[in-house]
Amino acid sequence: MKITKSPDGKWQVLGADEEVLETCETNAQAWRALDRLANEPTNRAENTVDWLFSNSLKAL
Repeated sequence: MKITKSPDGKWQVLGADEEVLETCETNAQAWRALDRLANEPTNRAENTVDWLFSNSLKAL
């Protein structure tokens, strides 16, 4: 995946086949969208919540 700027000034997240996966207003929003699409936590709080959730499922 990669991020490009479109002619209209918006930012796009492109897949491996150059298909537009998401369009965003800012570069930061585009990078956040890329992280979400790649299933990457974007900050420590999200990482903690993901860890807690995955471990709570193991307890069931």
